Amino acid sequence: MRGLVQFAEALFALGLFEKALIQFHYGDRLRRDMEAFRIGIQKCQESIRTAIIDHSGTQIEDLDDILPLIKALEALENREY
Repeated sequence: MRGLVQFAEALFALGLFEKALIQFHYGDRLRRDMEAFRIGIQKCQESIRTAIIDHSGTQIEDLDDILPLIKALEALENREY
């Protein structure tokens, strides 16, 4: 069972939260007494919920302010080569 926990943890570390959640549920069904599976289920559910709900890190509010900076950086890169 430790192998299954490690496999699920590896999937989680790779960002494959849904696949990790499936493995943690599978292990929990086989061994209800192992707390690692329940903790893994909670951890995966929280990560999935965060990934779906929290988009604050990916939103660009002032695109008009950022685009000129990007163009300036691209111009600098083109001059160096």
